[in-house]
Amino acid sequence: DALTDRYNDLSTRVNDKLNHANEQENLLDDIQQQLDCMEQKADDFVNKYIISQDLSIAMEDVNYLRSLLDQIPILAMENITERGLKENLMKKADIVKMKIKNLLIPLEKDIRKEQELMHDMDEIISTLASISDDVIAVDSNIELSQQLENIAQLAEKLRKLRGKIEKLEERLQGSEGMVKRALITDDLFGRVVELQNALDDKREKLTNRAKLYAIIPEINLINEIGEKLAALATFNAIKDEVETQLSLLHSIPTSISDENTVLELDNQLSDINDKTEKLQRLREKVLHASVSELSSEQYDERNVLLSKIDGLLLHAQKNHEYFDEKRIQLLALETICTECKVLYSELENLVKDGQKWLDDSEALPVSYNVTSDALTTLIETAVNLRINKPYIEQCTEPIFAQLWELIDKAKDVQTQLIHRIYVWEQFVKERDSAMVELNDIQKQIREIEGRGRRKIDKMLDDLEALKT
Repeated sequence: DALTDRYNDLSTRVNDKLNHANEQENLLDDIQQQLDCMEQKADDFVNKYIISQDLSIAMEDVNYLRSLLDQIPILAMENITERGLKENLMKKADIVKMKIKNLLIPLEKDIRKEQELMHDMDEIISTLASISDDVIAVDSNIELSQQLENIAQLAEKLRKLRGKIEKLEERLQGSEGMVKRALITDDLFGRVVELQNALDDKREKLTNRAKLYAIIPEINLINEIGEKLAALATFNAIKDEVETQLSLLHSIPTSISDENTVLELDNQLSDINDKTEKLQRLREKVLHASVSELSSEQYDERNVLLSKIDGLLLHAQKNHEYFDEKRIQLLALETICTECKVLYSELENLVKDGQKWLDDSEALPVSYNVTSDALTTLIETAVNLRINKPYIEQCTEPIFAQLWELIDKAKDVQTQLIHRIYVWEQFVKERDSAMVELNDIQKQIREIEGRGRRKIDKMLDDLEALKT
């Protein structure tokens, strides 16, 4: 007995050491695989940024690299008991961390530079739009000296803005880093020149108008000719003013991009509404101008002006419909993104539960059924979401790709659960069949025992019956 106890004790200790060694080996392999995977991802990013990337992509990659740093399994390494192995893993982790940081730090720096550049460019475009509104707002009804003073102030603003544009274009022409340079689709210098020409035109028209006002008393001395000239001058003034304002309104750009946010779309819609109101006011001014004294040529010019205004109004209406539709789609995508995040969280928890039941040798079979049914429901919900809303594929949010990847993992776990259910059902079927056979044999034995002692040939018959 003592020898048996010693043997059992020794066997237990050997098994414990073997189990511990296996656990250490599995943990080491798992950590090594994680580090190798992270190193490969870091190398992939390094190769990716041999070529400059768009700002939006770079910002997503920075977030991913930061999360990759947080995923380095430092705590898991502390559970490695072999000092040499632990040190090797720590060195490997330091190498991976350094690779990630060597890419992350310069990438963040280039992103900040590009964001500053975009901010300065937006500020210049906003200033141009503001000056454009101010040029349009120069009122011909204000006293002449006040109008000339306003024009001089606007000319000074344009001069300062030209210097800012020159500096901006110098920065844009600099060499690219890891982030692509922004492309200016607008001719900023051209818009400055247009505004300057508009100011010069207004200054010239003010001078001409002053000359006209100076001779109005003489014109009024000749009734019929005076009235006709006054009507013609009024129409020409209205025509010149409307043409100038139409030119300025036409020069205001409409930014169309696939990456517009809801706020940017709201701003675009607001700008289009403002532009539409200005066009409506110009149309009313042309319509209310007296036409009784106009020549046929000037009457045709009036109709051409109205046609131009109507064309711009139609274009503004189409732009408004386009941006409104984009805004509705973007809001719908945000709603779907929220649904997918909730669905991802629920599905991730179910996958963990399913894996837990698969790893638990003492799990109840009902756990397999419940988890498998729940997985079926969530997978069908995700698939229906993808089918019923196909433009979901156009979204660049990472949650969608993560959800599809998780669905594949969930299907794999579900397949294993169904297999476990099938194995259990087969076991129950075999067990029940064996119990029926055992009960039949026991019944035959009781019948033989109940017959008592008999001749040998009868007992041999009973024995043969049992064997069959």
